[in-house]
Amino acid sequence: MLRLTACLLCAMLLAAQGDGPALKSRGDEFLNAQQWNQAVDAYDRSIASGYQHSSVYKNRGAALVMLGRYEQARESYSRAIKLRLDDPVLWLERAKLYNLTRKYRDAIDDLDQTIRLKPDIAAAWVERAYAYGQIGKFEEAISSCSNAIKFGEPTGRAYALRGAAWERLGEHQKAIEDFTRTIEMDPNDVKPLMGRSLAYTALEQHEKALADRERAVKLRPEMPDVWLARGGSFHQLGRHEEGLFDRTEAIRLNPANPEAWLARGSAYYLLNRYKESDADLQEALRLNPADSETKQIYAMVHEKLDEQARAEVGERPARDPVAKGDKPADTLVIAQHESTPQPSSTPAPVVQQPAVAVAPPPVQATPKAKVIAQPPATKPVPASIPAVAVAPASAEKHNQIGRALTGAHQYEDALTELTEAIRLKPDFSLAYNARGYVYMLQRKFTQAVADFDAAIRINPKYENAIANRQQALKLAGAH
Repeated sequence: MLRLTACLLCAMLLAAQGDGPALKSRGDEFLNAQQWNQAVDAYDRSIASGYQHSSVYKNRGAALVMLGRYEQARESYSRAIKLRLDDPVLWLERAKLYNLTRKYRDAIDDLDQTIRLKPDIAAAWVERAYAYGQIGKFEEAISSCSNAIKFGEPTGRAYALRGAAWERLGEHQKAIEDFTRTIEMDPNDVKPLMGRSLAYTALEQHEKALADRERAVKLRPEMPDVWLARGGSFHQLGRHEEGLFDRTEAIRLNPANPEAWLARGSAYYLLNRYKESDADLQEALRLNPADSETKQIYAMVHEKLDEQARAEVGERPARDPVAKGDKPADTLVIAQHESTPQPSSTPAPVVQQPAVAVAPPPVQATPKAKVIAQPPATKPVPASIPAVAVAPASAEKHNQIGRALTGAHQYEDALTELTEAIRLKPDFSLAYNARGYVYMLQRKFTQAVADFDAAIRINPKYENAIANRQQALKLAGAH
């Protein structure tokens, strides 16, 4: 009797397991029909029947990703990998999930294993490039993209990511070449158009940048960012009213976007309409109170409003704050006594196929900008620096004096000192950043961006220079 019962139980178990493949097939049908919940249910029933196959867990993970249930998806992919450690596709799928959830170093680990198992998977090299771009390792991103291209990546994404990495390294012509290849492969994709337009802008080829952004507006008129970008090109060409119109349209499309209010506030600033700029920047700060860039431009606008107020009442200009040992207005991004910046622990995204640039994914929040710190009141910086004092100075000394003069609003003298610092030490990223900031204060945005690019080429992790470059482009209308 006991033997008969055992046999019946075995038969029932085998029958149940026999349902596993059928349930898995049913789950695949739901997956292909994009019925994600039904797919997960079918896969769960297949697994409950005792059917243990890596493809069940892999496909279940894919459905869970589409439902936004990322941790469950990770567990499902991990179970699939345990069942088939030698399957490179399983490692690749989990790596994609890690990229999606911004766990870039975990993604790189899985992608390295994918490539060890099968080096010619182009998609693995693309995902690896994406991950490296997100943590600011642009050279590694470029190398991975080149391998993806070598192994026949068909979508153009490798060219787009490589173009974005070149752009972040200041190699604008190489970026244009890669974006152009992407556009040739898919003429209706606005992302490479936006990326190429940014590179054209950096090279002062503003008519070409405008042409790309015109195409982007025609392709995707519902996207606020294409209007913001085209408005930037109009400003670069001196067509400020058209730029203002485009940025107003961006606000109409998405009034909850603080970037749009910041952009229009910058447009009003370029038109010397400071009260309207003030109102827009206040709205931008209401939507994003922590944004340091908005605060900096807001302070610049209030400097202009203060100048207008003094002019209206006929007051004399305020006393020199540095000569009196006072703290200057909170408008500067560069630091008085900056040490060489260290790489941030927070990943810095490549232009990840963004709204305004293209390719490796999103950029992290810029750290709070530093303000020029004044020397102690007992040792005020003089309003002018005697020539005999600076002639024998080192590059570091010229840099410090230039920064002090910037705080005293003596911009031409500051440029002289910072240029001398660069002449004495051509790889002095701090001096390039400081001089770029002076140019930005003088509204010489092309020279400013060139100096910030130089600082970033010397030190790609120089977050302060990256933040200053973004601000200069905003003020210039490049975004």
